[in-house]
This record gives sequence, C-alpha cells and structure tokens, in this order.
Amino acid sequence: EIKKADNTITLKEGAMLGKTYDGTAVEITKEKFNVMGTGEVTFMFQKNGEETWSAEAPMAAGMYKVKVMVAECMNYNAGEATFDFEIKKADNTITLKEGAMLGKTFDGTAVVITKEQFNIMGTGEVTFMFQKDGESEWTADAPKDIGKYKVKVMVAECMNYNAGEATFDFEITAAAEGGETK
Repeated sequence: EIKKADNTITLKEGAMLGKTYDGTAVEITKEKFNVMGTGEVTFMFQKNGEETWSAEAPMAAGMYKVKVMVAECMNYNAGEATFDFEIKKADNTITLKEGAMLGKTFDGTAVVITKEQFNIMGTGEVTFMFQKDGESEWTADAPKDIGKYKVKVMVAECMNYNAGEATFDFEITAAAEGGETK
C-alpha cells in the first residue's frame, strides 16, 4: 500500500502577506504559498490577542495570523500552517480643501480655522497652533491682528493612521479704505 504524503505549506519566496492600510481588505491567495497536491486551499484569519478565527480577511491596521488549510487529495494528506502578518498604519496627509480660505479681512475678531477646512485621514483629534511670520513662538490662540501667519494642523494617531501635521500660510488683511465702493 502506498501511503499519502504529508502536506507542507510554505510562503513562496518574495511573497508578502501584510500591507499598509488603504481601506480595503488584505488579499491573501493560494498563489502566495507552496502547497503539495491539488486539495482546495482555504484561509482563516485571526487578530492577534483574539481567540476567534474568521473567513473574512481583515482591513484595519493591526497584527494578524492567517491559517492556510489544504484539503486532502489523492496523493497528499490535508495540512495547515499559520503565518503572521501586519497591516501597517497609513501616513496621514493633510491638505486644504478646494475653495477653503484660511485668511480674512481684519474685523477685530480672531480668525476661525476648523478641521472642516482640511482633508484629513482618519479620526484622530485635530488641533491647531498659530505663528506670526518672523516670530519663533507658536500659540494655540488664533490671531486677530493684521499680518501674515502660519497655522500648524496636527492630527493625532488613530486606529488606521499615524499622527500627522502640516503647516499652511494665511493672512489677515486691512479693510479697504473708505469702505465699499459702489
């Protein structure tokens, strides 16, 4: 009698399981593994620190395990192997929304800058610091006087994104002489 051989499962050289967060589930396919025989290949996923396994591939940043299971076939026994992988947090990019204006005409009140004026990745807390041109100090107090300024937009780290920051220039200008023209 010829006995079936045991199935060995290895990651193919150069195959990558993890990725950087992009809002889509990780793609793990049988083509990334060396398996013996023709048995069906299936996958189960587990987030590190959790006990349950799921057939649904994860998409959130974190450390995971994938269990690769190969069904029995004519010449090989069923087999399984577990591999670790990571979905890394993505970098946070901060841009000014199209049409958003940071500066204003002087009216004696502080400039109002909100997170809604920016395209920000993730759900991290957004804070602002202000600096008058030519000065080294940053302050959380929004300026109200005529001048040129910088605002530093800072976004805290969240589940899928690293912390990030960006700096934007703006100006508070003097009102036109003589008020409105007709």
